[in-house]
Amino acid sequence: MIAKQSSRHFEILIDTLLGYYLEPYHNSLRKRQTKKSKFYFFDVGVVRALQNLADYEVQGDTKEVGYLFEAFIINEFFKLNDAYQKRWQLSYFQTQNNHKVDLIIERPKGKPLLVEIKSSTKIQEGHLSSLKNIMPDFPHEQAYLLSRDQNDAVISNIRCLYFLRGLKEIFETY
Repeated sequence: MIAKQSSRHFEILIDTLLGYYLEPYHNSLRKRQTKKSKFYFFDVGVVRALQNLADYEVQGDTKEVGYLFEAFIINEFFKLNDAYQKRWQLSYFQTQNNHKVDLIIERPKGKPLLVEIKSSTKIQEGHLSSLKNIMPDFPHEQAYLLSRDQNDAVISNIRCLYFLRGLKEIFETY
């Protein structure tokens, strides 16, 4: 009974445009439906307000910064997808070995784009490990790592871009 009530509350949040689900990626529609979706509020400030943390500054390079940055970028993809009328399907991917890709962009034509999101201001080789593990077995057109690092680079065929330049490139190129 509680699960049904909780599910209804999330439906209300979605119906009132206060949040949305990022669905799991899988080639099979049936298998997609059995995996867990991620829920995102439309604005990271809402999350902090609900946690009663709105009056507190987010500190340095913490897990909270990582979560908020990822949610912010995911929100931007949803907003820009609507604004540019791309009709892209957005999802995430996670293996049984816990390798994950934060965002899979499925376009009406073409192979998917893989996007990893890191809040770091200095990208290091270790930030690319999940993408590098998934790329050989995942048909994709391009892999991106979007971060707060101002220095753009290509490492192991992964375009590592400052997030604003990355968003612009993805939406203007594809």
